Amino acid sequence: MRRLAVDISNLLEKGQHLCDVKVVTSERCFEVHHDVLSMRSPGLHRLLQEGKGVVSLRPYSSEAVEWLLHFIYGDEKFPFPYHLLDTICELESILKVRGLAKYLRDKFGLSIDRKSKDSAFFDLSYRCGNVEICAGEGEQQQRFTGSSAILSARGSFFEALFSRKWTCKDSKRTKETKLRFDYVHPAVMNLLLDYAYTGALPERHVVQGRHGPVSFWLAALHFGYYFGMEPFVNECEWTIAQRHLSRANLATIWRSLPVVPQTGSRGILVDECVGYLEAHMGEFTEPCLRLDAELAQEGQPADDARALRKEAAYFYAIPKDLMKAALNSGRVTLDTIPLRKGLKLWARAHLEGLATEHKHKGFVVGDRVRFDGLKARPQLNGRLGIVQHEESGGRHVVRIPSSNRLARATYVRVRPSNLKRV
Repeated sequence: MRRLAVDISNLLEKGQHLCDVKVVTSERCFEVHHDVLSMRSPGLHRLLQEGKGVVSLRPYSSEAVEWLLHFIYGDEKFPFPYHLLDTICELESILKVRGLAKYLRDKFGLSIDRKSKDSAFFDLSYRCGNVEICAGEGEQQQRFTGSSAILSARGSFFEALFSRKWTCKDSKRTKETKLRFDYVHPAVMNLLLDYAYTGALPERHVVQGRHGPVSFWLAALHFGYYFGMEPFVNECEWTIAQRHLSRANLATIWRSLPVVPQTGSRGILVDECVGYLEAHMGEFTEPCLRLDAELAQEGQPADDARALRKEAAYFYAIPKDLMKAALNSGRVTLDTIPLRKGLKLWARAHLEGLATEHKHKGFVVGDRVRFDGLKARPQLNGRLGIVQHEESGGRHVVRIPSSNRLARATYVRVRPSNLKRV
């Protein structure tokens, strides 16, 4: 791109005395040079003649118009608004800015059809990208096409993938790449690509997962972590917390939360689940209290072993590690739980055992630990890991993240005595 001998640092701000024409959007007004616009864009030259010094681009985003003006003035360092790529492509097809078609073709692999009657040639069907993505398997498999540059800007997984395997020395040619994700539902991949191109979750109704909307958003959350799309993960967490967190879904949500490799935590949904458990503890103990009342009406003793087992089954619906996290946070204590006669022998002993185990020797899922004193595998001593779950024999399964983002992690079963909390 040829640079113009013009200082552009202040030319795009309103009120510069050197500027003689205005470019108006619905939100902002840019004052620029007539000669520069006429030389770089035949479409702007025509609009300047029709508008007598004023170019109206009100239907278009101010952010996209601002980037376009910086491009016209030769400012290559101004950040590209990836979520407005379709708007910039539409502006190019109308204004025919010199050099912009080549810029889009080299950067995103887009080919512009000048003869097409549809100016918005680039839409969310992803038919103008340079990467083919297959999601799902069998009859449910769908194919999507995306841009490697946009995907790399949105997710660290794609950035590492394309920087390693997608290299093309000849910038004039577009090298196609095919990615296949059999384990990703097509609806989830469609949501991920929508967010990658627009920067926001779509307001339209999305295709629900196999087991309803909760499983759909949990799958989206999981693959958002996998692809390294942190803003997308935050949006999914808030959606789950605000719309789908309930007594029926609490255990499913908690057990499906992915562990973040960098921090060892499970995001904001941990606090949301603990807070919901604290605020709605009565809903979990209500079946037990109702069963106590039924036993009293029938004249049966409340400490009957069969009845106690049935009551305890209601209370054990709370995930074990969730109760650990609640007790560890201090927001839920044994005294705050409304226990009655029927639960004192079972539930209270169960909770006291959880509290003692967590305080002395246990580890909560997601704890960052360091290996120490291993004799069978001494090469692991000093390595960091993340606790995944606890087995029945007392051993803990610890995940050791790989330094290579594309490689698989290592899982080790060790005793709690060989672990130290970091």
